Amino acid sequence: MRSAYIPGYQWVREQLPKLGKIRNAQFQYCQYSSRYDKFKEGVVLNAFNPELSNAAVMDIGVYALYLFLMLFGKPETVQSSAVILHNGMEGAGTALLGYKDMVGTVIWSKITEGIGPSVIQGENGSIAIDHISQFPAARMILRNGETAEYVNNGPANNMCFEAEIFADLVAKKTVDRTFDSSYILKDTILCFDVMDEVRRQTGIVFPADK
Repeated sequence: MRSAYIPGYQWVREQLPKLGKIRNAQFQYCQYSSRYDKFKEGVVLNAFNPELSNAAVMDIGVYALYLFLMLFGKPETVQSSAVILHNGMEGAGTALLGYKDMVGTVIWSKITEGIGPSVIQGENGSIAIDHISQFPAARMILRNGETAEYVNNGPANNMCFEAEIFADLVAKKTVDRTFDSSYILKDTILCFDVMDEVRRQTGIVFPADK
């Protein structure tokens, strides 16, 4: 997941200890699909065709969810709800992730446009992240008045960082079929486990499930 390997993610990870005990985190990726207007007119394109094993959580929700799980690990509980469109397509959803001493919320949508940042709240301060899949900027504000800001001044195409990690894994031959040799693959399995639970709770069914 490209957002997990760009400098902005590393910056946030380095700042987390300054926030003190994390109590709440809200990650969102809500982007009005360019194909949704056609859907409302009765034309079902690939982005809204559940027969293609498509759903908002799989399409864009995964970006926010993957990053959340990389930062905070496996939740103790998952409670999810979704907006199911008339053809069975999931257009938007929410997952409430419960931990021992914090609460997390991940929100995704292909039928509305989000305008606010994702936020991590600790007892000592908070971090706001602009556009969770791109990380163009992030800001930290502590209760003691300290502030810090990250601005992406790197390559316009931030997929290069993910490609570098992938090439390194291949060169070191650290990826195999057991899924035990790479922390990246473990993160992926965790994310899909949570998404499977989201699908189970919200009734998202793909052709292969039938």
